[in-house]
Order: sequence, then structure tokens, then C-alpha cells
Amino acid sequence: MTLVSPAVTSEVGQLREVVLHRPGLELRRLTPANKEALLFDELVWVAKAQEEHDGFVDVLRRQGVKVRFFAELLADTLGDDGLRLELIQQIATADGCGTELVQRVRGHLKELPVDQLVTHLIGGLTVQEVPGAADGFVGGVLGPAAFLLPPLPNAVFTRDPSAWVGRGVMLSPMHMPARRAERRLWRTIYT
Repeated sequence: MTLVSPAVTSEVGQLREVVLHRPGLELRRLTPANKEALLFDELVWVAKAQEEHDGFVDVLRRQGVKVRFFAELLADTLGDDGLRLELIQQIATADGCGTELVQRVRGHLKELPVDQLVTHLIGGLTVQEVPGAADGFVGGVLGPAAFLLPPLPNAVFTRDPSAWVGRGVMLSPMHMPARRAERRLWRTIYT
């Protein structure tokens, strides 16, 4: 499911195609303790958000708009082993996981089926979700619920990380740390 000759030639013309992200695990992982760091003021009722999102998708489709989903585009892209490995190297870093766990996290991500990999790239990855991660010093200190890859709850705002100008795409720098991984995912899709 690759994008074929996308272009935006009007800011007010008819919408023909759009990329959306259905709320999921990344929003379920918002807590009172992490919501501000992840740029949310309130916790989200995920089931209701999904219901409303699905209704919005139905309205768009009834209007003839082709709806693509961020997670599906990412999964399609990560079918390429080279892009998959490159993205895992960029996302799972010693800065994020610690030097003790980075290879274990990368190895775990490499072994996941594509759909599960996409789920964790967007939804985050905790110590307890990586086999053996809690056994070492760093994993033990962090605790089982600590994030080795943070969730990306702002992925629902698909307009922010990139913009189409004519037939070219511009990737936004994403100033806030909570949003920077989104840019990497979009860059991989556009590769």
C-alpha cells in the first residue's frame, strides 16, 4: 500500500485522500504521571475516541475520500527488511534504553511480526514486554512498567509531522521530544 503520486495543489479543493491514525495502545498508556510529558492535558477515553474516529472515517468514505491509515502505511514500509532494520537502529538507542538494554530491545523488535512491531513503535514498549529485560540492573531499577520506547499518543495528529506542497513532502522538525519519533516513522514511510 504505497502512496502513488501524491500531491496537494489546493488548500481549499476537494479532499480526495487522507492519512489518519486510529487511536490505540499509545493513548491507553497515558497516565496521570506521564500525560504532561506526552503533551496531553487530560486522559483519553480510548474506546470512545475509537468509536468517534471510526464514525469520522465512515463520513469521509461516504464523501468519496480514500482513507489510508498511518499504521498500515508503516507496516507496508517495514516489509522491506533494510528499512525495518534501519528504523529499529534509529528508534532503539542507548540514550532511550540504556547501553545494557539497547541490543536486547533491538533484537526483540527484529523478531516481532510486522503488525506487532508497528504496534510497539507507535504504542511504546515497556521493560516487561522485552524478554529478559527486567533481569538486568537497568531493567530492575527502571521497573517492569517503565518505557524503553515511549508511546506516541500524538500520532493521532497526522497533519503535524509532514506537509505536502505540490508533489513534494516536507517533514516537520517536531520541536517537542515527545513527538520526535513520529518524524522518524514518517520519514521511513516516505523513503
